[in-house]
Amino acid sequence: MAYEFNNDDHFDMKSQMMVGKIGENLFLKIYGNSPQCEIDDLRDDAVFQDKDVDFRVRQVKNSEGNPIPAAKQSSWLIEVKTDLNDSGNVYVETEVVTLVKQGYHVKSASTKIGWLYGSKAKFIFYYYPATNQIFRINRLDFIEWLHNYHMGEAARRCVDSQGREILCTEDYPYDYMASNDNYGGKDGQNKNVIYHGTGLLVPIRHLITLANQEEDERKRGLHDKKTVVVYDIGEQYDIQSSEVLKQYTFLSSFVFETKNKHYHWMRDIFARTPKQSV
Repeated sequence: MAYEFNNDDHFDMKSQMMVGKIGENLFLKIYGNSPQCEIDDLRDDAVFQDKDVDFRVRQVKNSEGNPIPAAKQSSWLIEVKTDLNDSGNVYVETEVVTLVKQGYHVKSASTKIGWLYGSKAKFIFYYYPATNQIFRINRLDFIEWLHNYHMGEAARRCVDSQGREILCTEDYPYDYMASNDNYGGKDGQNKNVIYHGTGLLVPIRHLITLANQEEDERKRGLHDKKTVVVYDIGEQYDIQSSEVLKQYTFLSSFVFETKNKHYHWMRDIFARTPKQSV
């Protein structure tokens, strides 16, 4: 596989880490005051960083408000993602290649599986500010759904109406193969380290369809599966995405400097003159 170091198509890792905090802080704001649960912040724990896990949620009280003994408490590991695009897709990372470059050449490379397969989180909370929604994804059930409906033997290469190569099946002609690069290593400082992630773009409309379908089937007693649950942040928590994003002044420069058209929707949120990134 060949890699080209073209800064126009890549993201700075430090900025990406700051973008990630948008969804993480929103998660804490929404769920941090739950009367039944407590949240352990694991973001600075190196062990859980390697496991692609941000938080642990523990149920410490039952529905009546009575304490649950520690030995009987249920807990869930959570990973939070933030996607500032308005492409209408959720980016599902399947592989990450770490490249160490020397000039314009690759000095060394190593590969690990992406969060879809590698995270130890039970739930992925995927915040999508363009529609002000959080998609709570049960990771293992989501893998099963992807493989059953979109990545089976029927999958074949084809091209859409705009000439883009896509992975399509008989029923779902989508799942664009996507990739993105992040410069700067884990701390955003080492500019010779690049993370090259690849994965699938899964249309949001199909996640919503899946969530509605499973809700209907649960009501009919067919199963209790919740592969995807969709939360409308404005309607359910009275929080608008513009209120959330305005807290992060570095986004102003990020939006105006990027060439990616899918970020343009945020321009109206910020002043027309970009501020210095922080």
